[in-house]
Amino acid sequence: MPKPRVDYSIYYVTGRPQLPPAPASYSGSKEDWYLHHLELALQGGVTIVQIREKDVDGREYYEIARRSKEVCDKVSSLLSSLKWGSGGKREERR
Repeated sequence: MPKPRVDYSIYYVTGRPQLPPAPASYSGSKEDWYLHHLELALQGGVTIVQIREKDVDGREYYEIARRSKEVCDKVSSLLSSLKWGSGGKREERR
């Protein structure tokens, strides 16, 4: 079975600390601002998403990735979750 082709044309790297503050018109919770922003990016044409959270533990990272995948699945995009492991080695999760 051949590997599926991945479209890297619009590669989006997330990072909650780098997000701008939610505008006054945003009515959702502060915690959901990241997911809303991600959904807007996907609707704008993002084809692949990399989750980058440097300062969270494994459980929080998993929860962020799980909720992000729900948004990606909703918009039919591919989620590639990359996290730096111990010793500076990158671990890829799909």
